[in-house]
Parts: sequence; C-alpha cells; structure tokens
Amino acid sequence: MADVGTIKSIDQLYMFTKVGTIAGSQNWSETSISTTTTTSGGGGYMHQGSGFISPASSSTTTSSSTTEQLRLFIREDDGDEFEAKFSEPGFGVREGHRVTVVYAGDQASRAGYPMALANHSTNQSKIFTQRAKWIIKPIGRTMGCAAVGAFVILAIGLGAVAGFAGVVVAAAPLGLLLYKLRQNVLLANSISEAVAEEMRRAIDVQRNRGAT
Repeated sequence: MADVGTIKSIDQLYMFTKVGTIAGSQNWSETSISTTTTTSGGGGYMHQGSGFISPASSSTTTSSSTTEQLRLFIREDDGDEFEAKFSEPGFGVREGHRVTVVYAGDQASRAGYPMALANHSTNQSKIFTQRAKWIIKPIGRTMGCAAVGAFVILAIGLGAVAGFAGVVVAAAPLGLLLYKLRQNVLLANSISEAVAEEMRRAIDVQRNRGAT
C-alpha cells in the first residue's frame, strides 16, 4: 500500500471499506512509563561571609499506562487477505466473525489508515476518532515557535513604541496559529463524521445482505 499523505481540507479526504471474515487475530498489551521530576525551594543569601543557603528539594513521580492492542487478519470474499491493527477496540472478535474496516486517507495517494471497525456478527462497532489527526497536515513546530516568538518580540518592541496598537500588530502571528489550530480541530471532527457515515452505510449493506 502506498504511503498515506495528509489533507488540509475535507475535499481532499479519500475513504474506502474492506469487508471479510476474520481468519486470525492477535491480542497484546503495551505499557508506557513516564517520569516527571519537580524541583522546588533552594536559594538564600550571603553577605560579607554570613547568611544562609537552603538546599533545593526534588520529587519524582512515575506513572504508567497500558493500552490493549488488536491485530486482525481478515479474508475477503474473493480469497484475498488483509491485516488491520487497532488500539483499545472496546469489544472482542474471534475467527469466523464477519467484519468491516473503514479506511480514510488522502486523494493523492488513494490509500488510508483503518479508522473504524464493525463486527457484524456481534453488532458492535467503533470509530477511532483520534486517528483523524494522522491524516491532517500538521502545523509544524517551526510555525508554532515562530508565531509565539514573533508575538513576544513584537509585543515588547512595538508595544513600547506604539502602545496598544503595537500589541495588536504583535498578536497577529499568534492569532494565525490559533486559527490554524482551530481549523485542524474542525477538520478532525469532519473526518470522524464522514467515517461514521461510511460505517453506517457499511452496516446497512451487511444487514440487508443477511436479510436476502
């Protein structure tokens, strides 16, 4: 499969579905550990050889989280097989269950990531909304740093010279960053809604198929 690209608008979204019967599955857990160290206190004063210095104190907090992973091997009706991986699926599957996977990506590559899973044998489904971020063109660290940096520098410089008007001009780069962040949130929501609608259609197709 081609590498999946990113999109900047919902018009660039590409979706497709794959349907089949589970031929095998793998379940496992992944644990991530994070450590945070906080330092507080310290300081004091010295004057002509007298005074006091208090040592700084630090505390370390370690936390862990476990994520359930699921890999499915699915055989399509024509005999071809494909693989799909999900995190925290929320429901079980087993060999012989009939499932649909909805993929979403970009029009340019005509490829996508698995965004939704429906188990027609148990009437359960899930939209993996966080994956919408995978296909959205990121703003980038450079732009974010540049916007904040420009705001600080211009606010100090222009603010001192032009007062309130200078601050307004300085806020423009930060305003642009916030606007783009907001647009990406709206785009992610639109992607999730489109995937959900595609999943509903797929479920209806399988339901009607079973009724005939």
